[in-house]
Amino acid sequence: MGVLDTAIAVMERQSGKSANVTLRTLTLGNADSITGHYAKSFAESTIKMLIQSKGSPFSYNGAGFYSRYPLTGFTSTAVLAGDEIKIGSNYYSVKSVPPTFICAEIDHYQAELEYRPFEESPTTSGTWHTDSATVATDPRNRIKVTVDTYLTANNIKKDDGTTNASTVTCFDGATYPITRVFLTKAVDAAAVIS
Repeated sequence: MGVLDTAIAVMERQSGKSANVTLRTLTLGNADSITGHYAKSFAESTIKMLIQSKGSPFSYNGAGFYSRYPLTGFTSTAVLAGDEIKIGSNYYSVKSVPPTFICAEIDHYQAELEYRPFEESPTTSGTWHTDSATVATDPRNRIKVTVDTYLTANNIKKDDGTTNASTVTCFDGATYPITRVFLTKAVDAAAVIS
């Protein structure tokens, strides 16, 4: 049990309140054929998280914890940018998650949270705006078709110079961090079209 886990257990016991929240772990599915955005789904689990506003430090047994973001979630559970925290009917997007070390070991994570007044709709090609009358004349679509034609595994290699790299082309404005495709989809390069 890390320092934060012990602090949370003591705070729960003293306040009579629970630090349980619902972690909604993001999973990316298939890419939309037009936007290149991946379909999102979430797996829910319960974790312990202490949520503090910026400027609301707390300490336990000499160890101080300071909220560096407007809304910070302290947890010993590894969460990733793009995941969500749900408390009751309130949703919070995880924006960044730097680890906090004690000596040479990760003790906990400080998740930068952003309040969302509603649950997001699924990512589909029906929810994006076209800049022209039809998809065929939308400049982003024309650029994507051209990039998809020439940005192939044979045209881009990994650092060893021989292994084909995997790529994805998508419109800007995905409702998840684009960095998530590198972690979960084994993508080596992404072309994002604005």
